[in-house]
Amino acid sequence: MKNRKSSLIWGLIFIVAGVLYILNAFTSIKIDIFDFWPLLFILPSIASMFSKGIRIFNSLFLLIGISFLLTEFNIISESTRDKLFIPCCLIVIGIVIIFKDRLIKKNIPKWVNEKDSFNKSNYYNAVFSSNKVVYPHDTFEGCEANSIFGSVIIDLRDAIITEDTVINCYCVFAGIDIYVPANVNIRISGTPIFGGITNKTGDYENINAPTIFINATTMFGGVTIK
Repeated sequence: MKNRKSSLIWGLIFIVAGVLYILNAFTSIKIDIFDFWPLLFILPSIASMFSKGIRIFNSLFLLIGISFLLTEFNIISESTRDKLFIPCCLIVIGIVIIFKDRLIKKNIPKWVNEKDSFNKSNYYNAVFSSNKVVYPHDTFEGCEANSIFGSVIIDLRDAIITEDTVINCYCVFAGIDIYVPANVNIRISGTPIFGGITNKTGDYENINAPTIFINATTMFGGVTIK
């Protein structure tokens, strides 16, 4: 059903574009098609909402597209748009901070998610600072890392990992680096917003090895697995 709705929207996009060209060429109605360039942000965002549901990423791009479209048609001025951009970004960041557990798109098997995968004391935070955590031959059972205008480094290269576990990451204008041992599988899911989630560990795959599930939400920052 979602795919059909997405196809319908994309079909309507091309139909509307064709009609606008015809009106511009054969009638007295003169429409500058280039005034509608913000639709390149708006329409794909709407299509993404139908196919994948409402996400921070497509919502943010929809907001950007609408703001530029209003400017193109002189509904709001460029100065007003520029003044609203930063506070709107701050509001989005605040919403993500409050509802981050619901906004992170997780891809964890139900049996792993249901168990208490990490001790509540295994929270590593950095706010306008840095935090480095090293597991020297200790058992690792999962953790949560939060970084805001800072950096968190989690070094698991010497850790003992015997079963599937979870690492939840959240960073804003920050970075989180995770060093993992060579004998584990890595599964990544998350929501990068003007940021990224990068896996530099290669394509190691062993059905008998434990898996680290890494779920990340990043805004103007990045999570790197090394």
